[in-house]
Amino acid sequence: MKPFIAATLTAYVTPIQALESALWQLLMQRQVGTAVGVQLDALGKLVNQPRDGTTDADYSRYIRARISTNNSKGRYEDLLTIARLVLTDTTLQIRISQEGAATIRMRIVGVITDSTAAILVSFVAAAAAAGVRLVVQWSSVATAAAFKLDAGPGWDVGNLAAGIG
Repeated sequence: MKPFIAATLTAYVTPIQALESALWQLLMQRQVGTAVGVQLDALGKLVNQPRDGTTDADYSRYIRARISTNNSKGRYEDLLTIARLVLTDTTLQIRISQEGAATIRMRIVGVITDSTAAILVSFVAAAAAAGVRLVVQWSSVATAAAFKLDAGPGWDVGNLAAGIG
């Protein structure tokens, strides 16, 4: 490249590079996946999602879930997407079925805390179609701990014998 052209380009590009770097940084700090702290709070206000003392990682997930909730058309796929955004455990199974004319049942197969379930219910209830009854089922204890028979020879022996017999 000729020295004159190189000098001319450098004179024009150098001040613009600082502006581009500043704009790029601003863009990166305003995305849900990369924003932290105050920037995340600003995004939460835009989509009407309160922080409620959550960590940045959880708040980022809830903002994504709120965006999906706000854009929901009440379809199964929308409810499933929202549930996956709220629940971080990939081992959980989410089963959605229609019952009757206007009832949807969502079953969470696995163990989640009651506080996480309450958050999930608030999101999916807001996303469900108008006039549709939504039933969400979950367990906060493992199935094995919820019910089991005592070891022994039969139904008439053990702690549950008085209630069964």
